[in-house]
Amino acid sequence: MKATTALLLGLAASSPLTSQSAIISGYGAYASTSTASNCSSGCSTANGGDFQYNRAGVEFGTIASSTETSYATANAYSSLTGSTYLPELRVETIADAGRGGVATAFGVQGYTYTGSDPFMFTLDYNLHGSVGANPTGSINNNGLRADVAILIGNNLEWYPSFATLVYEVAYNLDAVAVDSVFLSDGIDANTGGSISFQLNSGDEFYVVGSVGARSVDGFADGWNTLSLNFQDDTGLAAVSAVPVSAVPVPAAVWLLASGMIGLTAVARRKTKV
Repeated sequence: MKATTALLLGLAASSPLTSQSAIISGYGAYASTSTASNCSSGCSTANGGDFQYNRAGVEFGTIASSTETSYATANAYSSLTGSTYLPELRVETIADAGRGGVATAFGVQGYTYTGSDPFMFTLDYNLHGSVGANPTGSINNNGLRADVAILIGNNLEWYPSFATLVYEVAYNLDAVAVDSVFLSDGIDANTGGSISFQLNSGDEFYVVGSVGARSVDGFADGWNTLSLNFQDDTGLAAVSAVPVSAVPVPAAVWLLASGMIGLTAVARRKTKV
């Protein structure tokens, strides 16, 4: 049986997921931006260029936002607070002639499959954005890139870099698939793919996503960015989901109830007299 669950990195998605009792380490949100001066085909300090940076996000954090505007406009946003608790990632950069911008949004979310029977999940993903060059710039210096990975296992150490996390830190996990998609030109363009993987009851896994924008004398707009879809999220429990617990009854309510019971008993005794 094949499942597909809606998951948007850039848009909200599908039905709410339940929380899990087990704890998988390593979920988090991260965003970073930088801008540079004195850029031609590239940006470097060799020709006297200056770089300014801004970074935000931590392990077990659910929202990170970064903006840097010293020499260009660079924005990045990462969130794990949507209805599916999947990474919502947005990036955009806009740079004038001789200037450059870079923005990266990164997110990791862990899940446990609580269903009783083996199930085949399919994760579809699509990168949507606009990339272009100014009249004085080259299209080759502007672009969007999205990376997606499914890692099966538990206890993933947090590291806010897709390449380092997937290829070095996650050596003890099974990488089901890792894929990258790119947009190098066009307005409201799309590119995507899919990953299929089977889970047994109790299996734990991670969705790792990253989106990057780069512009030199041009723009790379991925603010609507990467969408991922599990069309059926039945049985998936997200790590960062807040457990739903019973609401305790205040002590004053119990005292009031006891008093009411006592008054009722007295009233009954008086009636019998």
